[in-house]
Amino acid sequence: MFDFDSANTLRAEECERKPNLYVAQAMRVGILTLLLCLLFNEIGVFRVDKTVIRVCVGIGVICCLGPQVIANDYDLSTDPKSKYAVLICTCILCFIFSLALFIFSAPLALLPMLMAVQYNSLRMSRLGIACSCVCVALAPPMGCALGLWQVDFMEFLLSMAMRGEVSAEVLRALPTSQSVLQVLLYISFPWMLTILMMGKLIMLATYKGIDNIDNQVKILRLNRIDALTGLYNSHIYDQYLKSPVGNESVGVLFFDVDGLKRANDEVGHEHGDLLLRRCAESLHGLFDDACHGFRIGGDEFLVVVETEDPAVLERKAAQWRQDIERINLENRTRHPGLACHMSMGSAFGPKYDLSTLILRADSRMYQEKKVYHETVAPR
Repeated sequence: MFDFDSANTLRAEECERKPNLYVAQAMRVGILTLLLCLLFNEIGVFRVDKTVIRVCVGIGVICCLGPQVIANDYDLSTDPKSKYAVLICTCILCFIFSLALFIFSAPLALLPMLMAVQYNSLRMSRLGIACSCVCVALAPPMGCALGLWQVDFMEFLLSMAMRGEVSAEVLRALPTSQSVLQVLLYISFPWMLTILMMGKLIMLATYKGIDNIDNQVKILRLNRIDALTGLYNSHIYDQYLKSPVGNESVGVLFFDVDGLKRANDEVGHEHGDLLLRRCAESLHGLFDDACHGFRIGGDEFLVVVETEDPAVLERKAAQWRQDIERINLENRTRHPGLACHMSMGSAFGPKYDLSTLILRADSRMYQEKKVYHETVAPR
């Protein structure tokens, strides 16, 4: 199948699939890191409850495998929703390790925002920053509530937060909510400040990435679209003729603008360009996923309808006639004196014989043009 929608394809490749591949590669490193954490804890290098770390490693491995599955499936990896699944997996991984490994896992909170910047999306960058902040903010109180954090170390941090002026007896007498709040401010505030500063830099990088992709799309569009009419240009038409074909059927509508040379000679090329644009506008209403339009010459347009039903071709032709009448009605007020008329020929048959169908439609178009010049134009 010939791919006309290459601008969207480029965006899918650049904004969805490639970032998913990058994140999947990073997650492979994450799986290795998780297994090393488990090993270090088992041999006593870390001093985290073994059951807790085993559960966390198990959940973490599952979270790391999610992006691998998405990245290895083309349809999933190019789906705009896939990045949100990857972000969820990353956040779960960061959060459980923030709980299990306490302050030593603080850099993990940066992973969601670092991952989000790969997608060149402002929404993803904002979500990544928000998720990083949530991970940092919730880890201290959750660690306290679940009893996963080292109490002695927490008391040390709280004493530091209060400038070491409170003894252990006074510390134990403090309300739990106040202790948690002080620890939260003491630990989380610097982390959040760092995250927000990095987030600003990441947003700037995201803007730059979006601009780069938009520029690529614009260049690609200039290479494929006729600037005057908005139809596919002759280069894409030649590619379409060479594209793989099967036994499916297509319909062809061949158009030629009547009176363009006269308009250029008598009124000027600006008027002639306006005539071409307005004539081309009458074709735009026909286009959908199975109907494509080309400007194949100075004043010649071709519409290809990929359908097995010849009645669809007839409906397209009838719709065009209505649209050209509507445009001429608009011209009476918007462009007085501008009358759009195009001769049209049609043909229907197998796609593998497309060249013959185009010649047949071209011949029928010239028959209609001859009738127009003999009967209508002289008046």
